[in-house]
Amino acid sequence: MAHRPPPFAALRALEAACRHRSYSAAAVELDVTHSAISQAVRRLEEEIGSKLFNRRGAAMEPTGSSLALATAYAEAAGLVDRAVRQVSDQSPNSLKLRAPAQLARMWLTPLLPELALRFPGVNLCLRTDDAGDAEFDLAIQPQPPRPGFEAQALADPALQAYASPAFLRRLPLETPEALLTAPLLIERDGAAWAVWFRAAGLDSDGPLWGTRFDDCTGLALEAAMRGAGVALGDALSVRFAVAEGDLVPVCPDVVGEGQPLWTVWRAEHAKSTLIEPLVAWLCAQAGGEAAMAVPPRPALARLSA
Repeated sequence: MAHRPPPFAALRALEAACRHRSYSAAAVELDVTHSAISQAVRRLEEEIGSKLFNRRGAAMEPTGSSLALATAYAEAAGLVDRAVRQVSDQSPNSLKLRAPAQLARMWLTPLLPELALRFPGVNLCLRTDDAGDAEFDLAIQPQPPRPGFEAQALADPALQAYASPAFLRRLPLETPEALLTAPLLIERDGAAWAVWFRAAGLDSDGPLWGTRFDDCTGLALEAAMRGAGVALGDALSVRFAVAEGDLVPVCPDVVGEGQPLWTVWRAEHAKSTLIEPLVAWLCAQAGGEAAMAVPPRPALARLSA
């Protein structure tokens, strides 16, 4: 008779117990009882005829057999997860949407509930530019689209300075010069602030004072919402924060030049019937009353060289 493999759920309990060195902590992670973890380990011990844990004070020390099973389970679970994602990605109703991290965090995420209502048949996978995955069905990107792709202009996100109302009550900033010594929230090398100060007719070659962020994931804007300083943002990224009163413009007459955003997808894409209505809806959201400096959008058309 063929050997029956151990139950996957029991191996999952074992792997969690190995990582935590604790049945109780494994139970909390898996949302089961301490007894359920203990019984799962006991069934495995009976199945393989080997002890899997030794008690060391308050900790449960995994044996070599336990660690081997836990490693095998983790590898198998990873393979299954990748296979499920691959099958899901190949589904005719699935779409991979890639976007800049800040825009995804600050603008796309609040739109997801309405998107799900408008497109109930679409299984959306939202990925950011920082995720390291180059594959996509639809992308929102600042780079001009290449030949062979269809595209729709989404927005021309001019840069403005924003802070929380509470911050501005503590530190009124009525002139661009005041920002040279104000606590700024600076992304990467501060190049965006240099653009903003040039638009204000100021020289910002000296060091800027404030907190630096190594990426553009939206953390600077979130810090600004919490009163930590002044951040730069584009019209789409700050749309909901401004509407809810979490951010207000600082020196609103100063507008730095931003990068135009495009929605881009491959020409003659097999999922065009899903992509094109979604693109039209996203562009309509971007062109709402709160948007600033949004250029006229051409009709959907294939781009050529």
